[in-house]
Amino acid sequence: MVDGEDEAARAFEDLRAEVSLLRRAVERLAAERAEPSDTPDYAETLGVMAQNISAAAQRIEAVVSSPALALTPHEFGRQIIEVGTAGGARIAVPSPLPGR
Repeated sequence: MVDGEDEAARAFEDLRAEVSLLRRAVERLAAERAEPSDTPDYAETLGVMAQNISAAAQRIEAVVSSPALALTPHEFGRQIIEVGTAGGARIAVPSPLPGR
């Protein structure tokens, strides 16, 4: 039975070593969690980013709801010609400068 006792003693010693290793690892983890974090606080930066995104979304909404975006290229061109023609009738064309 001596061999069986030696094997059992060796197995318990191996188990004791494993448990000791696990205990040291858990203690190290607990100590690391207790230390102050070096991770920066991004709350302020994220807040600024959220405000900028919100402002950009409002500007995009204004552009998307613009009546000009509903115009077809043909209609847009027609309106330009119409305004140009109407405006040209009211503009007095200066006479050319003498000597040119």
